[in-house]
Amino acid sequence: MMKKKNNYKNYILPAVWAILALISLLVNMSQLKFPVVKPVFVAVYFLPAILFTAFFTLPRMRKEKLRKILKVLLILLLIPSVIASIFVFIPGYPSLSKTTEPKNYLVTDGGVYEQSEYYGLFPGKIPASAQDIKYEYKKVDSRSWCIGAQWTLPEAEYEQEKARILSLCSKHSMVEIKNEQKSTYYTENENDTAYFRVVFFEGNHMISYVYARLTEPEGFSK
Repeated sequence: MMKKKNNYKNYILPAVWAILALISLLVNMSQLKFPVVKPVFVAVYFLPAILFTAFFTLPRMRKEKLRKILKVLLILLLIPSVIASIFVFIPGYPSLSKTTEPKNYLVTDGGVYEQSEYYGLFPGKIPASAQDIKYEYKKVDSRSWCIGAQWTLPEAEYEQEKARILSLCSKHSMVEIKNEQKSTYYTENENDTAYFRVVFFEGNHMISYVYARLTEPEGFSK
């Protein structure tokens, strides 16, 4: 008895889907400064190809009476994947661009900081005398990002930086909040959800800067 030949036409759709998914993934990751892959999104993106391949590859399933039920289940599983692919993944893979390395200070995707109204509020570079340096940049998607920087300075440099921020208060309509432990300078765009905050801690001369929109850096003092 001759063996039934595989119908390779069944694999055209999953193959094309997988190729397009891979191209989209590579192209969009190449556009990020610090790409971090989200495994759950990758899985959802490739889910249609995986399910179709499994469906056509397992011959026993095609002979079972439960084939119709399996087919319905596959369709129900594919619907959210296809919708997500059309509205989220195909226009641009939602990779996370993230770094916590101080050497990447103020390096952002697409001019997130350079083109903002808050440009110039962060120091141009991390001071050579800075200690206990902490840094985080994160871009979640086209609307959500944050930059956080924190360090301690010698008293003289600490006071100079506080004077620099104070001189920018009127220009950027900053709100100044003072108490015995710290001085906080805060500004936000009334027509947006972005804000800039800098906090000076008087006791240990620590300074914390945060620029954020719809997401927050982790572990920065307020």
